[in-house]
Amino acid sequence: TRPQLLMGSALVNMIEGDIETAHEHLIDAQTYVDERKMKHVTPFIHLAMGKVYMAKGEVDIAVEQFSKSEQSALDLGYRPTIWQAQVGLAQALHISDHHADADEKRGQALAVVSEIESSFEDQELRDVFMTNAMNKLNIEQSVAADSAD
Repeated sequence: TRPQLLMGSALVNMIEGDIETAHEHLIDAQTYVDERKMKHVTPFIHLAMGKVYMAKGEVDIAVEQFSKSEQSALDLGYRPTIWQAQVGLAQALHISDHHADADEKRGQALAVVSEIESSFEDQELRDVFMTNAMNKLNIEQSVAADSAD
């Protein structure tokens, strides 16, 4: 769909360091989704917007975007997006010197990851998921710790 194409383009732009173009693509995606009431796409756009605002150094706006992503993902039951939004939110809160809130949000993310882990019947898939999830949590933690120094 058009929003997915725009979000994919935004991701490529972010990787290339073109944050402003990424932001423009996400605004276009959000407009498209809002006009068509495509509520099911909203958590992903807010998650991507949170990442863009973090890259721009606009942490307060990133907190808003990650919070919107988390809430809309909760409303829709999108567990993978819930924990990713919580990790982004934890990082942004840590950078904003809200360490207790960041720790709480990180704990919530770990709880969601554990819920998802328990749904895997295949041990190999469970292990791959947990390795990737924990790496993401550790990367996010180290980025937050580095920015506090």
